[in-house]
Amino acid sequence: MTEIRWVEGLYAFWDELLRRHPGLIIDDCASGGRRIDLEMISRSTPLSRTDFTYDLLANQCHSYGLLRWVPLNSTSTGNLDKDVDYRVRSSMTSGLSYGLFSSGDERQPKADYQHFPFDDVRRSINQYRSIQRYFYGDFYPLTEYSQAKDVWMAYQFDLPETAEGLVVVLRRESSQYTQAMLPLKALRPGAVYEITNVDTAESRTVSGRLLVEEGFRLSLFRRPDSALIRYREKP
Repeated sequence: MTEIRWVEGLYAFWDELLRRHPGLIIDDCASGGRRIDLEMISRSTPLSRTDFTYDLLANQCHSYGLLRWVPLNSTSTGNLDKDVDYRVRSSMTSGLSYGLFSSGDERQPKADYQHFPFDDVRRSINQYRSIQRYFYGDFYPLTEYSQAKDVWMAYQFDLPETAEGLVVVLRRESSQYTQAMLPLKALRPGAVYEITNVDTAESRTVSGRLLVEEGFRLSLFRRPDSALIRYREKP
């Protein structure tokens, strides 16, 4: 009962803060995910969904589960000193936190400012900002949930009001596969779609029926590797 009353008091405290300050944004540091419940997220935003932020596989799995029911959440990439695109894409949701030379409260290695990939970080962050709005769309997993290091993970965000969307594809470090066929969700079989690789800007036109029934083929050759695929219905 003591714990129950304590939790009720916390809700009352936050309710009073919100009453006094309409529009106040409360950052719910989620204590490893243990505070992402319906009552808490009705009053706050889990901008720090976990303090376990340095494992990219964990980041991918957290997103896979949370995006089904908490579209607005955020986590950290850790330091962006290597594999910048893969780190950002493993960690990005509707929000993103990252560190350049330090992250968290653990002992940090000495930064090599002379060889730090500033241009790669700037490009990747700007790219993320250009696709951020898709994370508020409908979420569809395209692969099974897995913590294995030898698989691919992919999921789709669809904006039905504008007939467009985004596919995030992650090839994990131990995967032996260089290609995948990814059938998409929520598309109109009778429509025609333009598919664009965000990295290469290469585009092609594909029927909705083919994308739903067979999918599109994607090749990734590095380990780990990743891709961002945009699609939009053509008029």
